[in-house]
Amino acid sequence: MIIEYDGTAFAGWQLQPVERTVQGEIEKALQTILQEEIRVTGAGRTDAGAHARGQVAHFDTAQSPNGINWTKALNSILPEDVVVREVAEVESNFNARFAAKSRTYQYRIHLGPIALWRNYCWPVFHDLDFSLLESCAALLQGQQEFSAFCSEEERDKREAIIFEAGWKKEGNFLYFDVTASRFLRGMVRMLVGSMVEVARGFLSLEEFQKLLQNPEGKKGGPLVPPSGLFLMRVEY
Repeated sequence: MIIEYDGTAFAGWQLQPVERTVQGEIEKALQTILQEEIRVTGAGRTDAGAHARGQVAHFDTAQSPNGINWTKALNSILPEDVVVREVAEVESNFNARFAAKSRTYQYRIHLGPIALWRNYCWPVFHDLDFSLLESCAALLQGQQEFSAFCSEEERDKREAIIFEAGWKKEGNFLYFDVTASRFLRGMVRMLVGSMVEVARGFLSLEEFQKLLQNPEGKKGGPLVPPSGLFLMRVEY
């Protein structure tokens, strides 16, 4: 499944006992259609308040999927802030999370106040040196150790390969696009927070580079709001 969602009213992707989650809504819709217990696995566990345009997920069912118009059936049940864009049958050993070769996230900043898109960006009220943002992004290419840019709760190995990273500007919007082999919890939001600190003159480019090497175990940041974060696509 390829899924789009507005994460504003969700406590994230991952199923939780009480709070509303994207995974929970999709599982409820599938169980309504199939009348069996269904577990859904997503390619990325987006944060509370973060969004997706190209989340990928898979589920297993004991029933034959033949004859079901999956997109129509699911979208007739799902709430308005979740839309299934595409459904396809895959091999039984496919895993949406572990088979992914790369994921691409985008973070959106708006320079100054904004009303209409306030749930889909981070309004920044400071002057930013765009050339310094570009210089920071150039330092991210290749295999890096991101222990300075992840949650303390992250228990996995903290290395990742950054295939592409860059900033672009359109009017008052700034867009940071990054494609990597994997992402740690809070990684994009902490990277953006640190790059903005550089662009404001509060952190030097050399200090940012040292955080990537992280010889002293320091933390980057701050952790910027989730509203500007989008999971754009997953490649297999």
